[in-house]
Amino acid sequence: MPPKNKKRARTDQAPSHDELHKLRETEALFKSNLFRLQTTELLKEASPAYSSPALQGLEAWVRGLRQALLQLPETELSWERTADGASCSHEHLAPLGLHGAKVALGWRPPAKIELVGSYLLRTVARPALNLDMTVQIPAACLQEKDYLDNRYVDKRLLYLAHLGASLRAAAAEGKVGGVVLDPSSIKFASLPHMPDPDWPVLQLTARAAAAGAAAGAGEEWVIRLIPSLDGAALAASKLRPGRANLRAPGGGAAADAAAAPSAEYNNRLSLESRYAASLAMLHSHLSTDANGVVMEAAILLKTWARQRSIGQAGGASGFQLTLVLLHLLKKRKLSLQMGSYHIFRVALRFLASTDLRQHPIILPAARDLNQVYPADVDPEDEEVGAAARAHAAASARAELNAKAAEAAALFAPHFAWVLLDSEGGVNYGAGVGAGALQELQAQAGLSLALLDASNLDDAEAFAQLFTAPQPPPLRYDAVLTLRGLPALASAPSAAALAAEVEALLVRGLGDRASLVRVWLEPPRVAADAPAARGLTLQAGLELNAEKVLRLVDRGPAASEAAKLPAWSALWGDKSQARRFKDGAIVHALVWESAPEARHGIVLQLVRHLL
Repeated sequence: MPPKNKKRARTDQAPSHDELHKLRETEALFKSNLFRLQTTELLKEASPAYSSPALQGLEAWVRGLRQALLQLPETELSWERTADGASCSHEHLAPLGLHGAKVALGWRPPAKIELVGSYLLRTVARPALNLDMTVQIPAACLQEKDYLDNRYVDKRLLYLAHLGASLRAAAAEGKVGGVVLDPSSIKFASLPHMPDPDWPVLQLTARAAAAGAAAGAGEEWVIRLIPSLDGAALAASKLRPGRANLRAPGGGAAADAAAAPSAEYNNRLSLESRYAASLAMLHSHLSTDANGVVMEAAILLKTWARQRSIGQAGGASGFQLTLVLLHLLKKRKLSLQMGSYHIFRVALRFLASTDLRQHPIILPAARDLNQVYPADVDPEDEEVGAAARAHAAASARAELNAKAAEAAALFAPHFAWVLLDSEGGVNYGAGVGAGALQELQAQAGLSLALLDASNLDDAEAFAQLFTAPQPPPLRYDAVLTLRGLPALASAPSAAALAAEVEALLVRGLGDRASLVRVWLEPPRVAADAPAARGLTLQAGLELNAEKVLRLVDRGPAASEAAKLPAWSALWGDKSQARRFKDGAIVHALVWESAPEARHGIVLQLVRHLL
């Protein structure tokens, strides 16, 4: 007997509200339904499956590592510079290059170990599978004035070097609390916002595999151990951007008084105690995102930025771009009712239309200001309490905004980008140069134009936006490698040197270049010690085709006495006063070049400047 036909599902039902919303969103925002499907699939591929047995196994591995770190034994460390190297209490400290002549540290296991970063926020984006943990240096290891003269930097290096050596030895003996750890994977590395050999982190690798899986199975994750401080370890008043905490050795009181502010150094010290606070701030605002659209938008932004190498040293990191999304939420330019792609487009439009060098950003506070009550108000009184809550919240917000605006004015002279926490204590935008911000704005504008272009099909537009790599040689007209600069040994930091070189090239190239971006090659990853200070800089130039081949650069006229000192300081003997056919007498530069080799004038100019 033939089987009965199954009852067919009705296909004549009206679309649901959610289906209509998606149809309208696709028509208004996406280039087509195919583009939407590609974006949805990208989010699935880029985001790890956090509830999978493999990541549950990784989390168990991290818990075991945490216990092993907390149980490391105490010891006394010492390092002293000698004529033929260094005299050290432990052999593994010998490769270190410290600032001080003699450094001692009573090593103690971490006071606290916390999981921070994008893993807890669920904004990890493949292929960068990173899991960050802060290891808090105990207050007993530090002294009151360790904020001065790189003393904390030296102790931080000693602490991290011994932590890595102890972990390596325990792993070799199989005594890491049941955790399987490859000793050779424990190395010094750098964070994107601090590509400086003086400020390394420890990096190790682990496999995300379910319990009982074969050895070597699962995706490889990078675990980064980041030194941190308790908020009260160093006085916040000593870390304001205008203070000079890096003094010339043996300079005396007069030299100390004349020392330049060490804003970048001070900010890094402040940042060491803010990792958990920044995570709490983000989590407190994003926890209301029930659909996860802001987290998905953060993954799209990270993927977009990675394809353009925007996050390379000196550029905006994924963490900083996530903070920009938080700022847009605060300003109500975003809504949690938007889709992730809609939020991504709004963020691109903000980046393309805003010169971040001229517009400081003040982030919202993590705490709920609506819970603030005046001392004489009973919160149980519903009628009085509601009005009091509204008034107190408004007053608290106004007070915080005034305080943060005042702090932003203090940070602005020292940093290209001011991305300030609500208390005005730390600038999360530090380390991003002016050229990087200009490039970020330009790339956002190009991407918006790409999305609106009618002459590109869906596959090509999606590839150029999210999947096609655009490394520096494809983005710039010229990429210069700068090695052995004399200032390397004396610059307060590698990032400061890159900013100084970038500013010099901008002044020297003038209208020959529409964009100058200088960045650091990432320090090498090594097991024994961070990379030496002999770093390499890269300079990317976008050149003006109409100006770049000229042989003569005109400077100030002989009558412009106020401009002559700066011009002469920049060009020296290369500049000479000349009379031109139009009768003008100006200081000018004349570059010697054959007609077929005039493209090399830029290289002549850069070599002369540096």
